[in-house]
Amino acid sequence: MKKMDRSIFIVEDEEVLRNLLMMFFRRMGYFVATASNGIEALDKFKEIKPDIILMDNHMPEMNGLDVLRSLNIADAKRVIMMSGDNNIFLESLHLGAADFVYKPFNLRFMEKVVLMHLKNLKRSGRRNSARL
Repeated sequence: MKKMDRSIFIVEDEEVLRNLLMMFFRRMGYFVATASNGIEALDKFKEIKPDIILMDNHMPEMNGLDVLRSLNIADAKRVIMMSGDNNIFLESLHLGAADFVYKPFNLRFMEKVVLMHLKNLKRSGRRNSARL
């Protein structure tokens, strides 16, 4: 499967970081969509059904933990939370997030995290299709 067949949804209220992540992953060949708050994220999520969601917690209107609470568990497993607040680490995993990345982070590190989760999705997809 080519990278462009994979989608990454970036939910981040800080415009500079949102655009940096968007440009980084687009240059790598991924389809990238963005949202600047939780409400916008839930609206767009229904349309795009991304493979991976990179989501900040501290956002206006609706924070990342509230978005996680609104997703079903299968969709929450696509979320990689991003935050400088380590107090939400356990709660985000308890709510079903696949992973947690502390801010600030290195783009190459984030790339490795995303690749790892995309490989896991591919493996679980093969297992699910084998059961059908």
